[in-house]
Amino acid sequence: PNWNFNVSHEGNYVILASEPSMLCGVDVAAPGQLRRQRNQGLEDLFDVMKDNFTAREWAQVRAAGPSEKSMEMIFRKLWSLKEAFTKARGDGLGFPFKRCEFTLGGSH
Repeated sequence: PNWNFNVSHEGNYVILASEPSMLCGVDVAAPGQLRRQRNQGLEDLFDVMKDNFTAREWAQVRAAGPSEKSMEMIFRKLWSLKEAFTKARGDGLGFPFKRCEFTLGGSH
C-alpha cells in the first residue's frame, strides 16, 4: 500500500495519523496554548481571523458565550477541523479557509 500520513504538534502535544489507502489530515490544538500577540484579547484575535470562518461558524463560536473560555474552545475546534481538512487535501494554509464549513454537533 501507499501509506499516507500527517502529523501536527503544539506545546506538549503531538498527533500522528496514517492510512494505507485514504488521505488523512490532523491538527492538534493544545489546551491553554492559543497563540496570541502580547496583550491581545480574544475579540482582537477573532477580528484578525474573521475572514477564515463562515457566518454560520462564527454563530457557533458566539453561541458558546458569554464565557470567553467556551468561545475559545469552539473557535479552536473549528480551526483544527479546517487545518486538518486542508492538510489532507495537500493545500495547508494556502487554501481559503472560508471555502469550507464545519458544524459542531452534540456536546461539542
